[in-house]
Amino acid sequence: MKRRQFITLLGGAAAWPLAARANDRLPALAMELVDRHVAVIVPIGGAPATVAAKAATSTVPIIFNMTADPLELGLIASLNRPGGNVTGVAMMGVELEVK
Repeated sequence: MKRRQFITLLGGAAAWPLAARANDRLPALAMELVDRHVAVIVPIGGAPATVAAKAATSTVPIIFNMTADPLELGLIASLNRPGGNVTGVAMMGVELEVK
C-alpha cells in the first residue's frame, strides 16, 4: 500500500458525514487494513473505530487516542498493564471532574 493511500484511508474515517452509516462501515475498513498487512493501526474516530480495529485483529498493534474509558469498552485488561495488542492515551475527563 502506498503512503498516500494509507493516509487517505485513515484520514477519510474522520470525515464521514453520518456517524451511523460510518459505524456500519468501520468493521469492513478495519478488516481491509488487516488484510493489507499494515504494521500498526491508529484509529481516527474515537471509541467506535478502536473497537472495530480490536475486533478485526489480535496481532496488529493498535494505538488509540480517545476520551472513552478503554477498560470499560473491553479494549484493555487493566490501565497499568493493558496486555494484548491495544494501547494508547485515554483522556477520561469525567472521572477527574469529581476530584
